[in-house]
Amino acid sequence: MKLLTGFTSQPKQSATFYLSDGAPVYFYMQYNEQQTGWFANLIWGDREINGLRLTTSPNLLLKWRHLIPFGLAILTDDNSEPLSLDVFSTGTAKMYLLNADDVGAVSTSVFSP
Repeated sequence: MKLLTGFTSQPKQSATFYLSDGAPVYFYMQYNEQQTGWFANLIWGDREINGLRLTTSPNLLLKWRHLIPFGLAILTDDNSEPLSLDVFSTGTAKMYLLNADDVGAVSTSVFSP
């Protein structure tokens, strides 16, 4: 699990994250004031996920776990939703890139009955 840093309070941001094998993940997020929240697009290889609302979750990308070898966790100090423009820049919400082992561990410990 790798903490992703460098976010600002700008309403539009992009970044490139690298998986353990060196493959890039292109990430874009935008704050939508009318919907009071962050939305993201990401590209890995030929896979695209667009319009993903960033919510507090141990793995936002769980439903794609059989298609992509990574996950994305968002954790907040008080388990609230990341609703404000500055929530990532202040560290109130933290975003983590999960590797394949992390995705398996989260799936087993959090999402298994």
